[in-house]
Amino acid sequence: MSGMCIIIAQLMMVCSAKVCGDYSRIYGRKILFLIGLFSVSIRCGIIVFLLSLQSQSAFVRVLLLSTQINEGVGAGVFGTM
Repeated sequence: MSGMCIIIAQLMMVCSAKVCGDYSRIYGRKILFLIGLFSVSIRCGIIVFLLSLQSQSAFVRVLLLSTQINEGVGAGVFGTM
């Protein structure tokens, strides 16, 4: 599970860094930085909600794993900026 979290976050980081680098001249850096900041805050909200369920089902674990997509987007934007 830990390894999958790292792999998903890093793959999304590479993709979002490429997109952020391509579109930073078109849309400006402030808007892209806000998108990265917003994605990390959404991720934290989803994690708090899922942990409040106190369920150990496989579905909740997959949802926790999918929050790493938002982490990768935020990390790619912050790394590029």
